[in-house]
Amino acid sequence: MNVAVALVLLLSVGIGAIPNGELDPHLKNCTTRQEAIRELAGISDSNDEFKCYFHCILELGNFIANGKIVPSQLSLDGIDRSKCLELKDDNKCELGYKLMKCFQDYI
Repeated sequence: MNVAVALVLLLSVGIGAIPNGELDPHLKNCTTRQEAIRELAGISDSNDEFKCYFHCILELGNFIANGKIVPSQLSLDGIDRSKCLELKDDNKCELGYKLMKCFQDYI
């Protein structure tokens, strides 16, 4: 499954609704599936581990590279690119979280 589609599904229906195994190759690089489910069940804007998890997933999907958003990856239908491209943060975890929020807000 395309990583971009997986991210959209993750945000729109939640990780529990995605069939077992489809995200596993990506999740194993960031955390275990059980840890991911636990984190997503208790979403908290102040949870640094949660924010870093999103950064990791976005980096694996090439949405973020070298601490910056990759513009060419934000060419998905339905994304208001201008709003998402403006995001910046010196903290990589904060940047990942902000980009995921942007996807959520503008898809």
